[in-house]
Amino acid sequence: MSIGIFYGSNGGVTEGVAKRIEKVLGKNTDLIDISKTTAADFDACSSVILGTSTWGEGDLQDDWDDFFDTFKTVDLSNKTVALFGVGDQENYADTFVNGMGTLYMQAKKNGAVIVGNHVSAEGYDF
Repeated sequence: MSIGIFYGSNGGVTEGVAKRIEKVLGKNTDLIDISKTTAADFDACSSVILGTSTWGEGDLQDDWDDFFDTFKTVDLSNKTVALFGVGDQENYADTFVNGMGTLYMQAKKNGAVIVGNHVSAEGYDF
């Protein structure tokens, strides 16, 4: 079984981060563009990493937005899931990485076992 890194990227930043994660994790990882994904692609992965940027006033990246109704049907029961997100903290401080939050909430509803550090915004300069 592999680790699937599912990402959506408009300008290439999220894709670049996904590639860096893939490089660090090494073998048994699959880099998967969400625009080319089906719900069945998640079944082949023992663990999942979800990556998105946030657009506008806290919206999901376009390809994730298009896939989101399908994502709601993905069974993540007993799958370990981590997330990463990118966004514009200066112009959108109130909605910074909300796209990642949207994926987090749905992954939890889909039965995911979420791992990773929850980073506090305390002391963060927006």
